[in-house]
Amino acid sequence: MRPAFGLLDEPAIVAACERNGGVGLPTDNIDFFPLATQTGSTTLKPENARTMTFGVVASPFESLTLTADYYDIKIRDAIGTFGGGAQATIFGCIFGGGDPADPLCQAFQRDEGGQIASIFLPTANLIRVAARGIDWQASYRSRVLGGNLALNLSGTRLLKSTLQLNANVDPIRCGGAFGGACGFTILGAAQPQWKLYNRVTWSRRPFTLSLRHRYFSGTVNGRLRYAEALGATPPSNIPGRALRLEERNYFDASIGFALPRTFDLTFGVNNLTNRKPSLLGTNQIQANTDPSLYDVIGRRFFVTLAAKLTR
Repeated sequence: MRPAFGLLDEPAIVAACERNGGVGLPTDNIDFFPLATQTGSTTLKPENARTMTFGVVASPFESLTLTADYYDIKIRDAIGTFGGGAQATIFGCIFGGGDPADPLCQAFQRDEGGQIASIFLPTANLIRVAARGIDWQASYRSRVLGGNLALNLSGTRLLKSTLQLNANVDPIRCGGAFGGACGFTILGAAQPQWKLYNRVTWSRRPFTLSLRHRYFSGTVNGRLRYAEALGATPPSNIPGRALRLEERNYFDASIGFALPRTFDLTFGVNNLTNRKPSLLGTNQIQANTDPSLYDVIGRRFFVTLAAKLTR
């Protein structure tokens, strides 16, 4: 069993640090901020992707259409930052044995006291990125209350999302995680395992009523998954409110009117129930969230006027 994330108390890890020039090893969580030099690179290789997809479409009867698509994507030599960034490069060096000949170990320099002083991080090819999942959609139409009813249900199930930053660190399970290595590299922000987008619309001229539902599942802190990839126990310095981003349901509603002379007027409200984003932090002031996923504004109203241009 490797030591707790950020702790260097196992003999093999201590030996690797000393082999790499480390002196006076810390006994608590490590927070290192070396001087980093980031540059481009003339030695990049093209990314190489292997993709398998297949889908099915079924229409049991005229008013119902069902679709499902499966994808499996593996990318080798994905372009990112050398070693996966400063922390991943240093951990990769030490957990790989601290061999001075290892390119990961050659990327950083120590000062006279044995502390890491600077690190060189050019753009480089990462080891592997992989993703696998299922997308689906169901569309149904019918006559209801003298008008047209349209029901659309769609969603995605992320079955797998992994990122291997360098050869000395196991792949990180990023599916269902946010932040850490899973949020600060090419994989982007939080990756919920479930996402749903549903809409029901009823129209009878001149009125159109619409209700949309959005859902995504909760995610855990990517640093927990990073510790797992290192074979380490979870970090002890993550605040309780930063361990997880909660799931959310959002509802949006609108009513439209067809006006004379090809004009359409729509009134609507987004985030009907005024759901707040899931926050990371100790209070409402010192907090953060994922704006690419959560609605950070709250309930809001809108009005649109559209004109159809015809000859």
